[in-house]
Amino acid sequence: MSGFNCTPEPPLSLGLWIGIAGWCLCQLKLVNLSATRLEHLVTQMKWRLQEGQGEAIYQIGVEDSGLLAGLSDAEMNASLQTLQTMADK
Repeated sequence: MSGFNCTPEPPLSLGLWIGIAGWCLCQLKLVNLSATRLEHLVTQMKWRLQEGQGEAIYQIGVEDSGLLAGLSDAEMNASLQTLQTMADK
């Protein structure tokens, strides 16, 4: 979704907005998660997909406040792999 603005004002809560195409969640990074944390995030993703009518947008490298923090290549790759693992469940 090129040019999609995921952070309209005001946010519903820290790190979570409803964008025009569904739920949007800001995550700084998704690395080195415990099994419990991963399962919690999978449950969240399923709920957001249901509420967003099949679409949930995750912005990686973004703090809860919406500030772009950025990640190293290794952290970004690991975070994307975690998102794929979450989606596969």
